[in-house]
Amino acid sequence: MGWYSGGSVRVLREYNPYARTGTHNYTTDPKEDTALVKAGWRAEGTGWYAVKAK
Repeated sequence: MGWYSGGSVRVLREYNPYARTGTHNYTTDPKEDTALVKAGWRAEGTGWYAVKAK
């Protein structure tokens, strides 16, 4: 799956302070964002707005 910016779909970004690689996660699902933050990831808010997939 790829991302295209400039749309209307909010992409949330989280940071894992415990990982050396793969430290960021991107999701459009607020429930996933909440679950990762509860697991110790840091919420970084909206990364960008993506184009909705067809």
